[in-house]
Amino acid sequence: MAPLVGMLRNEELTALARAFAAAALGGIADRRSLPWNTPIAVNFNYRETVATLTDQTAGILDIL
Repeated sequence: MAPLVGMLRNEELTALARAFAAAALGGIADRRSLPWNTPIAVNFNYRETVATLTDQTAGILDIL
């Protein structure tokens, strides 16, 4: 975990690199057995989507 925390604090890294370090830490620290967005994705109709849920880049189900 220490290397990831170090990446978060390193302001010389790109914002994207630091974001992935934060996401990795979140995955390690999460005590749930399934990802955080599982309750949102359950029974989701992928044929009829809205951009806030999935737009292939920034929807809530597109986030790591």
